[in-house]
Amino acid sequence: MHRAGLKGALGDVGWIGHSGLAGSRPGAGPSGETLDAAARLELDWLELDVCATLGGVLVLRHHSRLPGGRPVHGLSVADLRRLEPDVLTLTEAAEQLEGRVPLLIDVKSPRVVGPLADWLASHRGSGVFAVCSESRDALEYLRERLPWVPRWRSLTVLGRFTAESVPPLLRPLLRDMFPGAVWTAADDLAGLGSELASAWIALLGSDQVGERMRRAMAATQRDDLPRHLAGLGSEVAAAAISVDHWAITPGLCEAAHALGLTVAAWTVNRIELARDLVGCGVDFITSDDVATVRAAVAALSRRRTGVGDDGVAVRCRPAGGTGA
Repeated sequence: MHRAGLKGALGDVGWIGHSGLAGSRPGAGPSGETLDAAARLELDWLELDVCATLGGVLVLRHHSRLPGGRPVHGLSVADLRRLEPDVLTLTEAAEQLEGRVPLLIDVKSPRVVGPLADWLASHRGSGVFAVCSESRDALEYLRERLPWVPRWRSLTVLGRFTAESVPPLLRPLLRDMFPGAVWTAADDLAGLGSELASAWIALLGSDQVGERMRRAMAATQRDDLPRHLAGLGSEVAAAAISVDHWAITPGLCEAAHALGLTVAAWTVNRIELARDLVGCGVDFITSDDVATVRAAVAALSRRRTGVGDDGVAVRCRPAGGTGA
């Protein structure tokens, strides 16, 4: 039986299976076999990344574009299945899981929002669902249509990544890296970063570059994020925040809990990082390898609290540090 809730059911931290535990499958989309394996893990939540095809059919796929760059929304389900025969629709996944695990549905593009609202309305009472997105507009729309469905706001860095956003993000990072330098050159170096970002976007596409750069820059905004939480949460009536692990600090968790917000960290596949995040106060950890990481963290917790404690310490990253 599943264990839905906004706190972990086993111990102090709960566990979320990332992207249906699809691993390296095409498009990072799960198969029926991977969904069954995920259900057997007794997860607190299973995250499913959802894209919309031509015609608004919801399919499980982490990447909204195919390797050649063609968008999923430009293909019918039949066309997509000619390229990826095992791709599942959201309906097929829900039928496969039969309510065995709560589903955290991650909105991967604006085209998902309308069809997803219709789907959730038609499946009310057939399972436990929550929605997750970094888009305020998406969450506001879902709030209006489906106020009973919990909303989790995904957070990386504040604002949308563009080449123009690079200089103000690079300046504090460069100053932290080289505190003794004469920083009249900061603008020149940050401007160079903007030019490089423009080149990367032209070469790789904005989605791939944006994701990588947002993660890299999350560490530069750790100090600012806690003071923005009240607004970020209240404007969509969020039940939880799902935060890139680079931006997690004890101060962020304290601020979120004071506002009644649950904190989930993503995506965490290293044992030592998961241990640090537990010490920082997160409520959930999202991982591609829940079985391994969860067992190791539980073992470390027993060693700290049980007979024969060997003094294993949890290293929490300070709010202004560079992190692990």
